[in-house]
Amino acid sequence: MGWDYLIKDALSTSPEPVYGDSELNIHVVGVGGAGCNQVRDLFDMNLEGVTLTAINTDEVHMRTVRAHNKMVIGRSITDGRGTGGNPEVGARAAVSAAKYIYDMLTSRGTPDIVFVLAGAGGGTGSGAGPEVLRIASKTRALVISIVTMPFSSEGKRRSEVARETLKDFREHSDTVIVLENDRLLRLDSHLNLRTGFRVMNYLIAEMIRNISDIIRIPSLMNVDFADLYALMKGGGLSTILYGEGTTMDPQGVVTDTLNTPLMDVDYTNATGALIQIVGGETLTLRTVTR
Repeated sequence: MGWDYLIKDALSTSPEPVYGDSELNIHVVGVGGAGCNQVRDLFDMNLEGVTLTAINTDEVHMRTVRAHNKMVIGRSITDGRGTGGNPEVGARAAVSAAKYIYDMLTSRGTPDIVFVLAGAGGGTGSGAGPEVLRIASKTRALVISIVTMPFSSEGKRRSEVARETLKDFREHSDTVIVLENDRLLRLDSHLNLRTGFRVMNYLIAEMIRNISDIIRIPSLMNVDFADLYALMKGGGLSTILYGEGTTMDPQGVVTDTLNTPLMDVDYTNATGALIQIVGGETLTLRTVTR
């Protein structure tokens, strides 16, 4: 039931920002075409207290991106024309700009959390993405990567590159969240392509916003940064579950969350979970604990 609300919210043009304690230094970096598109959508969603940076090898595509910081890397290697789908070229481009990437990440002081967004399968996302993660880890921040896997229709080679490079994301991240584009077909096979990607990007934005809000905004059951750090530092592979419902049917909310169509993972052996419950004045303690 919650996905009807999610699609409606994702298509909203001007979500209200949530204000709280802004001391937490959160940096979100989009790498490659998909990652930069996600940053562009996040920029339009008014994420308060989050610095958004776009990194790409394609200079033409970068002109379409809105972000607080933009960086074209590897000009001497690619002439600003992209990697041609070669992850090795993407990795070299990131290595050549390592100092500038580090300086950008620390321009507002040492970051507390760095999110790296990338689409696996392409040259810049798959090649430069892990290198950006390696650089981010030197800041001693909590490093979380959100990796979007390609549609199966994009071809066998792209899928193979994505699966092969996923291990590099896992190696250089404290926690890796993997999202499958093919799951969008389970959500609604009639969604147009732009709407489908916007829904996925909105889900990413909500996850970043929720993690930020959990730490910045006091709640009835408070979670601080140390709690988040302990859970996600060395957390390995992870995913996002999302659900909505009414206070009259708490079990329905749980069922809606566990049956989320964008995810298909076995969470029975999970070692931890970060759960956020948001409700209005009618939300009772009994409902939360049922």
